[in-house]
Amino acid sequence: MSVVFDKYESLQNLKRQSKRVSRLANLQLSKAQYLLAFYIYNEKSYSDVKAKINDRDFSGRLYLTALSQGASEALIRRFLQDRKQLVDSLNDSPLSAAYEGAVDEFIYKVFDIDKMDPQECN
Repeated sequence: MSVVFDKYESLQNLKRQSKRVSRLANLQLSKAQYLLAFYIYNEKSYSDVKAKINDRDFSGRLYLTALSQGASEALIRRFLQDRKQLVDSLNDSPLSAAYEGAVDEFIYKVFDIDKMDPQECN
């Protein structure tokens, strides 16, 4: 995947994602940050996610910090390939219990992107 990651933009996206999780799941921001880090990014803490971004380590799911409106086709393609794994990660999490809609819908809202069919990028 040939995507250039902007550290500053990724940190800003992470902050916006945290606020969205807080609002969507009706959680305190600190709890939303932890759950975002643990269940979406597969990291132990929000601080770990920020540290990796600051170190320009976008391994694992950290590429998702660059996902937002206007993201590159390569990034969207990767997201669509990984979407089922994200849904599976969230299905039995406190996030899915706190959000009143479908997990798939929650994911799209967290990243503030329009829902897409995975076949669109094949």
